[in-house]
Amino acid sequence: MKRTSSPLPEALLAGLFLATLLLGGCGGSARPTQAPPRQQEALNHYRKGLLGLDQKRYAESLKEFEEAVRLDPQNAAFRYQLGQVHYSLGEWDAAEAALREVTKLDPYNADARLLLGAVLSEKGQRQAALDEFRTVLANRNYSTPEKAWVNVALLYDQMGNPEEAIGSYHKALDANPHYARAHYGLAQALDKLDRLKEAIAEYEIAAPDYEDSSEFHYRAGLACFRAGLKEQAKQHLGMVVQKSPGTTDAVKAEELLKLIR
Repeated sequence: MKRTSSPLPEALLAGLFLATLLLGGCGGSARPTQAPPRQQEALNHYRKGLLGLDQKRYAESLKEFEEAVRLDPQNAAFRYQLGQVHYSLGEWDAAEAALREVTKLDPYNADARLLLGAVLSEKGQRQAALDEFRTVLANRNYSTPEKAWVNVALLYDQMGNPEEAIGSYHKALDANPHYARAHYGLAQALDKLDRLKEAIAEYEIAAPDYEDSSEFHYRAGLACFRAGLKEQAKQHLGMVVQKSPGTTDAVKAEELLKLIR
């Protein structure tokens, strides 16, 4: 599975909200319960780690999360973010160790299992990764199964099983028909099988959510070019040149535009 950027802004907001809860305040007139000094210190390191993670200052963030875990080793949220940083740094063994500790503390932590599956995939342990994703899907209380199905689809694609990948993307869309990541992934899977008409339809559905992605526009533009849809190809390929001038994709897009003209 190709490693992708983690949703850091969402992680940051969730983490800061969790920190507020742990400090004892959800609003109202009740006086917040003050955390013990050691836990308070751990939360302070956790907050600094989240800020560093959001700003991609991974080395600093790692130190903060390690200190938070040292001070409060039973806190699953702290260990999850530690695993997140190790994953961002490509430190697969350390990421796996941190995330397995999370699953011991919180066996139903779906985010930890999804990230653990991604780590195992990076380590080449594809069946173990698939098992983690299936564990998440087996939890009927998991509210966003489309995310797990996309992970399953990406894994099948890496394993060279495009039909299973396509089926998994469809299951993601059954769970959430508006999930743009699934539409984009499905488009790429169909594209690989030269099912261009279907692929282009999926690219167009995903397009509003990938308006700023030159990679997306190059893939969609190339599919349209291969299908003989010149005007659509020109639109997408022109966006690549506009958004990422001088890049490899932009150079290739310019060559294709010359052929269209």
